[in-house]
Amino acid sequence: SGSYVCLPDWRVYKTGGTESTGAATDADADAITGIILAVKSVEGDSPRPWWYDEARHWADASASAFFEFNVDKSRGDHRLLKLGSCWGGWDGNGNNPSYHSPGAYRVMRDFQMS
Repeated sequence: SGSYVCLPDWRVYKTGGTESTGAATDADADAITGIILAVKSVEGDSPRPWWYDEARHWADASASAFFEFNVDKSRGDHRLLKLGSCWGGWDGNGNNPSYHSPGAYRVMRDFQMS
């Protein structure tokens, strides 16, 4: 999908605007998985909810953006989840094992393959 619609900045003012830019990978994984679960839970409904097509597009575009911007792919076939779209990765760039959610990555992969 050509646009990435749902990797928000990680700190947003409640009145609008952002305090800190760049996505936070742990929150992104949770949000994308939640959107996918919502879409999958009603895909067999007839009629589908009014929001179904838009949420399906968001989930697909966001999963693509997650892999594009939140994963350090600088070491060939090895990949590492970054701390955010603007920081983290291999060597001294930082990493935190609590950010890793392999189940969410499989959910995104399987959703995009379906």
